[in-house]
Amino acid sequence: MNKDRYLSLFYILFGVVVIIVAANIKTMFAVASEDTGPKFFPYIVGVCMCLCGIGKFFSSKDKKAKQFVKSKKDWLRIILISSILLAYAILIKYLGYVICSTALLISLAILLADEKKPKTWKVIVFSVAVVAVVFIMFKYVLKISLPEGIWIKAIRKAIF
Repeated sequence: MNKDRYLSLFYILFGVVVIIVAANIKTMFAVASEDTGPKFFPYIVGVCMCLCGIGKFFSSKDKKAKQFVKSKKDWLRIILISSILLAYAILIKYLGYVICSTALLISLAILLADEKKPKTWKVIVFSVAVVAVVFIMFKYVLKISLPEGIWIKAIRKAIF
């Protein structure tokens, strides 16, 4: 059995764990019959992970597993991406969604571009547009506020 098959079994097992955990989610309120409730999304994620694992298991039948990390440059990119995501998780509380998400998208677009060097202005426009659309959808359509950031609130309060 090759490495891809072991990975696919892990996906299936993890999907089953997600489904079991989702089944044990307690609701703090009565869910209407037409409402999906808090268990719906974790169930969907668990089922999708199981389906992906099954698909990967059968598609990797006789193939030799590819090497995931080929060079030191790839390891450096993995470490950088992990560090950027960690910084995002820490700084979003202080800088808010807009600044952190824009910086995240710009840095990930540049790091994940690999050999292709996207034009800087295109990366910036894309990142700002995605963040703006998500912000507008959450704030005005879903009426859910995204983190504003402690420092941004303090600056806004001091100026206005």
